[in-house]
Amino acid sequence: MLRTVAVLVALLALTHITPFSVQAADDVVVARQGDWKLTLAEVDAGLQGPLFKLKEKMFKLRFERIQELISERLIKEEARSKGIKPEAMMEKMLMASMPNIGDREVDAFIKARKDRMPEVTPKMREQIRDYITAMALEESQARFLVSLAKKYDVTTFIKPPKRPRLKIKDSPLAKGPKKAPITIVEFSDFQCPYCRRAQGMLKELEKRYPGKLRFVFKHFPLPNHKLAPKASEASLCAGDQGKFWAYHDALFVDGADMSDKGLTKIAKSLKLNMATYNKCLSSEKHGRTVFDDIEEGRALGVSGTPTFFVNGMMMVGAVSLDELIQLELASQKK
Repeated sequence: MLRTVAVLVALLALTHITPFSVQAADDVVVARQGDWKLTLAEVDAGLQGPLFKLKEKMFKLRFERIQELISERLIKEEARSKGIKPEAMMEKMLMASMPNIGDREVDAFIKARKDRMPEVTPKMREQIRDYITAMALEESQARFLVSLAKKYDVTTFIKPPKRPRLKIKDSPLAKGPKKAPITIVEFSDFQCPYCRRAQGMLKELEKRYPGKLRFVFKHFPLPNHKLAPKASEASLCAGDQGKFWAYHDALFVDGADMSDKGLTKIAKSLKLNMATYNKCLSSEKHGRTVFDDIEEGRALGVSGTPTFFVNGMMMVGAVSLDELIQLELASQKK
């Protein structure tokens, strides 16, 4: 039986969610020295970000398992009502919905991904055809299970963990109105391709919500990106001359050269005072700033880039940045 994210998400939309929560014993004493006591709440206060990520993973595992068990139950119920075996019923359903994927569908798939698939061999075309077929069958199964969830009135009693609002240190690397209703903090790495792609999305959000967003940049160069730490320091040296965001944008251009020569070229293109810039970079003046950002990110639960916080709430899981912004704006109207 196919068990996929698409099926599970489809079932979620059809189930009635009744919240329940377990009271945490925050006042439990975990250490003592004389009259001094250390409670679990005090320990967790500095671990809200990492703990939230763990709770998210636990919720996802449990939710997916719940949906798998519900799916098995619904299929058995429906098969019993029809007087056939569950396996035979599912095989019949899938055969009836088997799509006929031709060259037109394969060509459309390749065209939509031409930047990532410059050359496609005949063997790859067959693999693409199989993939499209599998996705179509997956969607058919999801629709079938959705109809069963409606028919048998499924109720689940689980909810995702509440996102904590984490306190993030202020930074001079910010743009947008100081009193904007939404502050987006990005922990980023100039050598990270996903961070580079995210810049287009951030610019779109800026256009979509004019005057409502404030952007804050935090450095989080990953250990495997050897050029990123110096690129971060170089951007801060440019910031000393009022050109941080211009240098930031230049580093995130596709194919940006982050070698020493490339960093110098960017600085010259922005007409920086090169003597001041070179002295700043060679002295590692801003190395501590980059280190402090990394340490803050780790304490908040950041482990990869880009990681975003919307008004202190970490973006984790399926919720998009745009959705979090909408939820925040809506809550402020109440």
